[in-house]
Amino acid sequence: MKIDSLSKYIEEIKKIEPKEDEILLFRGHSDIKYKLIPGIFRDNNELKEESLCHDIMVDYSNEFNIKEHLSTLVKMQHYGSPTRLLDVTKNMLIALFFAVEDCKDGNDINNGEVIVFKIKKSDFLHHDSDKVLMLSCLPFLKIEDKRDLEKYCKDNKEHIIVDEDVAKKDSLKHLLHEIKREFPAFETCIETNHLLKNYFVAVKKDNERIQKQDGAFIIFGLGDKTIPTIETKHIKIDASDKNDILRDLKLCNIDSSTVYPSYERRLLMLNNKKLGSQSV
Repeated sequence: MKIDSLSKYIEEIKKIEPKEDEILLFRGHSDIKYKLIPGIFRDNNELKEESLCHDIMVDYSNEFNIKEHLSTLVKMQHYGSPTRLLDVTKNMLIALFFAVEDCKDGNDINNGEVIVFKIKKSDFLHHDSDKVLMLSCLPFLKIEDKRDLEKYCKDNKEHIIVDEDVAKKDSLKHLLHEIKREFPAFETCIETNHLLKNYFVAVKKDNERIQKQDGAFIIFGLGDKTIPTIETKHIKIDASDKNDILRDLKLCNIDSSTVYPSYERRLLMLNNKKLGSQSV
């Protein structure tokens, strides 16, 4: 599906019609060739996931709280560090902005895309979900532990991990230790399938970027990278139409000044000034 204006975009979104127990989430990116894979699974970044987490918390100890694993990952993501999170938004106009924002006087070389995810409301997990807690602790484990856990979970699908299992396996001990650093009362009753899956998650709106972008995330587990949806719709935006759509979004009060926190906006303005862009 291709659109060439803001009005046609809205028309396409209205056709999806979620049911009462469903919700739409959106992701926009400026290059249609972008694959829906988190940064940690690109360029062998997974091999250094643990060190990335620990190094950034040592270097910026005042900014990060190890007792809140998900919040740490969210902040790392927004600082540009690769994580196992993928950004989405509840606002369809914000997603469209991300798909067209990089145009330069209408001469962008890439076609953009908005992806619409229709999911069950019950599959949009809260930040304090046990499933989310378990996956958000994975980055703080050594790569050997994660590989061992992945094999164990795939070999024992639908198995419920209890204390007896933990006592026999170091990787489970390390995972449980990390979980209890955040939630000491956590009970050892882990379904192996839950560690393999990927989940949509609503995070706390405790930073300016999440608030401005109405942000949410997909957090990825130890299994494949399939995104769990009822329906997924891809909407293409030609490079030649981006500038007009960007101007229309500005009329809706969607531009860099409303989408990005002030510190990010200053960085964007400096970057665009160097590149000669007038899109900010």
